[in-house]
Amino acid sequence: MIQSLKQADIPEFVQSSSRSRKIYTPNQPKSTRTNKLTEYRQFGIDFSVGIAQIKVSTAKDLIKRGFYNPNPKDDKLSALPTRELYKYLNDPKYSIYFAAAKIRQIKNDFSLCYNLNRLEVVADLYSRKNLDKTKGKVSSRGKQIAKEFYKIAKKALK
Repeated sequence: MIQSLKQADIPEFVQSSSRSRKIYTPNQPKSTRTNKLTEYRQFGIDFSVGIAQIKVSTAKDLIKRGFYNPNPKDDKLSALPTRELYKYLNDPKYSIYFAAAKIRQIKNDFSLCYNLNRLEVVADLYSRKNLDKTKGKVSSRGKQIAKEFYKIAKKALK
């Protein structure tokens, strides 16, 4: 795979900025960084997509576990290549449903472990698989997401 990436002029690794969720690669001008998305998804690199910022691997898991399927007629959708699933994740019409499914999955998997009435807990779980790394405590990222999202949602709902 590394050889394929080099041939396509794609760096060996991709770093995801936690704030902007854009693809960042070393030694590449910022203006061309996001133009490489098409090439990255061809190699199956996992990254956040669309307005809901759902990772391809997360979407596959949500489909496989029955939380949401954007095409109910296709029961093999979770096995699709990244580039095919990317089309759904990048479409706002489907992306928002993936976000709702992710929140349902959080409620299903973590309601007995964590206080999901706290926005920062839900925000942290939305952006990571669990809170094991932080020993059950909310990270600063979870607090930041909750604070920023709440302000945006409050403005939007006025």
